[in-house]
Amino acid sequence: MKRNRRILESQFRAGRSNIHRVLLVDSGFDFDYFTHLREGSGGKQYRFCYEYGYTFREEDKIEILR
Repeated sequence: MKRNRRILESQFRAGRSNIHRVLLVDSGFDFDYFTHLREGSGGKQYRFCYEYGYTFREEDKIEILR
C-alpha cells in the first residue's frame, strides 16, 4: 500500500490528475491494495491509498485526487 501511495503522490505532484492506467501499472501500482473506499456523487466509487484516491474513468483513464 505504501508503494501505491508513493506512486499516486508522484503522479499527483507532477500535475497529473488524469493518467492512463498503463502508466500506473508500469510504475508497479497494484490495484488490489488500497486502504479504504468512498462513494462520491452519482454513485462513483473512489479507492484510497491513505490520503490519495483514484477512480476509474472512461477509456482506461484514472483520475487521481487528494
